Amino acid sequence: MSDAKDSKDARDGLILYVDDEWTNRVVFEQSFIDRFTITAVGSGEAALEVLAAQPVAVVVTDQRMPGMSGNELLEKVRAQYPDTIRIVLTAFSELDPILSAVNDGLVARYVIKPWDKDDLQTMLEWAVEAYRVGRRDSAQQLRLLQTERLVTIGTIAGAILHDLNQPLSYISSSAERWREFMAGIPALQRLLASPAARELSHEERDALSLLAEEYDETTEGFVRSAAIARNLLDGMLRVLRKGPQSTAPPEDPVPAIKYAISACSNLVIRARARLAYEGPASLPPVRVPATELSQVMINLIANATQALGLDERSRGRISVIAVDAGDHVRVEIVDTGPGMSAEVLEKVGTPFYTTRADGTGLGISQCRRILERGGGRLVLTSRPGVGTTATCVLPKG
Repeated sequence: MSDAKDSKDARDGLILYVDDEWTNRVVFEQSFIDRFTITAVGSGEAALEVLAAQPVAVVVTDQRMPGMSGNELLEKVRAQYPDTIRIVLTAFSELDPILSAVNDGLVARYVIKPWDKDDLQTMLEWAVEAYRVGRRDSAQQLRLLQTERLVTIGTIAGAILHDLNQPLSYISSSAERWREFMAGIPALQRLLASPAARELSHEERDALSLLAEEYDETTEGFVRSAAIARNLLDGMLRVLRKGPQSTAPPEDPVPAIKYAISACSNLVIRARARLAYEGPASLPPVRVPATELSQVMINLIANATQALGLDERSRGRISVIAVDAGDHVRVEIVDTGPGMSAEVLEKVGTPFYTTRADGTGLGISQCRRILERGGGRLVLTSRPGVGTTATCVLPKG
């Protein structure tokens, strides 16, 4: 009796499968016809005809098709049939279309080819149920799909992080090796001051002098960047593996702040803006780890720079102001950009909400999550025509 009921429930909603390959359509139908009501078509145009003729619970479409692509079809389905649950089939190498589809809200989930029957069946059962939920309560379906988007992005991130391990290991080892070369800098400086330097051309002497002057700072930035990237990667992998999170000892936040300023300097220069640190050379240790604080600072400074780029006046200013405020350290990132209206400010930090065409809408929410995990908080204030201030409250260790 239970099996019969499950079968009936699964069939309560048409699944539309779209693929230009006839063999793929046959395999899909034969795999799931005993569980679901399925219509399979070979093009986006044919899919739209089916959607216009009858209610469709779920659309499963191939990404690469001649004529109308999977994403183009999904855009039309989202606009005309918003209650229909959308799933895309793709090769994982097609990362950009997947991210675009997820971030634009075109799909609830994606399937990597070749698909596993049991996994795909579970996904289809979920999709049919999500469609039913939407027919009863559209707001509840929206919350469900938002959660699924976060899960999907997490899955993609996990695969990317895994692939980043090898090149990052090489960068880390190269950074340490580069630091070992610093032992030769004093000898280079003596050489440049000796009569032997006359054998060098003016251009060669200038190049070597610049290397001797900036080698230390550049090398330390290189080593620190590699270490921060490694810590971020390891931390994310621990989260994905559900492993224990390490607790870093409290640290002075100034080095992390100055590193973030250095990392964003080229971005600020391109925006024809000015960036300055206003604060002491050292501050009391805080509970937010240096690696994560660097991540927050880079995000907020980059956002401020983007805001200045929206202002036609240009040549704006970003000030990073750090002060000891009793039981906490306060760091403010203040920009002189166009500011935000109260309506926009209220939405900033909501996952997937962004004012940038190339944004994901996850940066501010990530910053808040990091700070709150360390017992801190992020406060945003803004005035149109004046600018925006992002205030990080960091509990002392």
